[in-house]
Amino acid sequence: MAIVKPCGIIIDHREMYTCESTSQLFPFVERLHENGNAGAAELSKLKYLVDIFHIRGHTKAECDISQASCKSHLDLPIFTEISAANTECAEQTFSWLKKYKHTVKYMTAAKFRFFLCSIIEDRNTEIHQQQKGEFL
Repeated sequence: MAIVKPCGIIIDHREMYTCESTSQLFPFVERLHENGNAGAAELSKLKYLVDIFHIRGHTKAECDISQASCKSHLDLPIFTEISAANTECAEQTFSWLKKYKHTVKYMTAAKFRFFLCSIIEDRNTEIHQQQKGEFL
């Protein structure tokens, strides 16, 4: 799991031990919030959207912008100020990361975590240097 800025810089990453859908994740966070978890309380205040790449495949009413139950479509007025942002940055990051799958396949967990931190740091530095070059 990763938090990625629209420019591609990876802010944080965590290992997920199971695959979970957002429908499973949101009730889990809500339950934590109800039980007094401060972090979950902050997460429950956030507005979530489905990126432009994935929204095309969503067919449920809560993803249909014409329905009142829709709360996460990128084209909703609540997301106007970020509608031009790169909402596919996480997908682009995972595409970049996928090229290392054969390299890490046989690593121990500790070596994998070290390697992952190293390549993320290198990538973030490279993106940052490119951005600095744009503004010079």
